[in-house]
Amino acid sequence: MLNHKLIIDEIPQGLALEVLRVLGIKESIDPITIHFNIPSERLGVKDKIVLHNVDADQRFLARLSLIASTIVIREVTDGEVIQHDLSFQFPQVVGMVKCDNPNCITNAEVVTQRFDVEQTGTITRLRCVY
Repeated sequence: MLNHKLIIDEIPQGLALEVLRVLGIKESIDPITIHFNIPSERLGVKDKIVLHNVDADQRFLARLSLIASTIVIREVTDGEVIQHDLSFQFPQVVGMVKCDNPNCITNAEVVTQRFDVEQTGTITRLRCVY
């Protein structure tokens, strides 16, 4: 019996697979349920993911907050529900993302990658500090 679920809800339409990619979930021995194009009062249409036996630590939440501030996380353990708020914004992301500029110093030297986080509505952009 599975007694721990992580529900990732209110994902903007079409981003469910991107959420799994950003979280680094490529394969799992535990069930993963993905719902696409679900009607939503908040977003119009949304995606939703249910992961079993996965914990939502700060790094996990930080990665999700980079995708969209609309995402709602609910952890369900033995019937008890804990909701995590992703409406906060990390001012900077350190060591989680690789710069796509081939001339960036972080791609040539051993330097910790740092990005400033810029939020415009529901869109999150990262700007390399180098």
